[in-house]
Amino acid sequence: MPTRIAIVGASVEELDISGDLRKTLVHKRLANFDFYEGELYGSLIVILITGWGKVRASHGVSVLNYNYSISRLYFIGACGAIGAWKQGDICIPEVFDYFDFNAYPIIAAHTYPQFENKLSVSNEKHRSIVDSLKAEFGERVHNGLALSGDSFVTDPDVIHRTEKMKGQEFGVIIDMESTAIAEVCVNLNMDFLIIRIVSDIINSESHTDFNLFLTETMPDVVNPILKIICNK
Repeated sequence: MPTRIAIVGASVEELDISGDLRKTLVHKRLANFDFYEGELYGSLIVILITGWGKVRASHGVSVLNYNYSISRLYFIGACGAIGAWKQGDICIPEVFDYFDFNAYPIIAAHTYPQFENKLSVSNEKHRSIVDSLKAEFGERVHNGLALSGDSFVTDPDVIHRTEKMKGQEFGVIIDMESTAIAEVCVNLNMDFLIIRIVSDIINSESHTDFNLFLTETMPDVVNPILKIICNK
């Protein structure tokens, strides 16, 4: 089985694999997930579309790991953000948490005891990719805290649901999959990097910003990222 780079996204639109790109890839359906195999910028790849949410994301990556030989995995897509972010900024999360996990009063409120890892870009290949992203996008690339949960968030007060915000000096991005994917990759010892692109600043207009971003801005950001990943 050939070893491939895995590129994972929650939706086809987030990875912009429509039109000419999709025509060059072989589509497979495994365990109710869509996979696309082929070559991109000279590298063998497999693209997994998970669908939205923690369960779909973690299940999909597990199916991917079982069926393919993967050298490294990249989860790419849109996210909401809280703070001084701007639309189109790129976040490489270093810390992960769930904003909707709460087993209180059995354990402390909003504490997820099984996954407390602080992850850093320690892999030389990933450091090179981050350096290339910074060269391509400049000051739009930042580290941050990823909060994941199974709700589309329009209320910035969600950050108060986790103690991990206290004392942190980086920004917060919100999505529905990153933490679940990070946890599965850690458990399966998969080499991974998560790259999230800010589509909206969390507020009552988030849903409108998100939809416009996918069609008007996302392709111009995603395609250079894919080229960087495949050329490393």
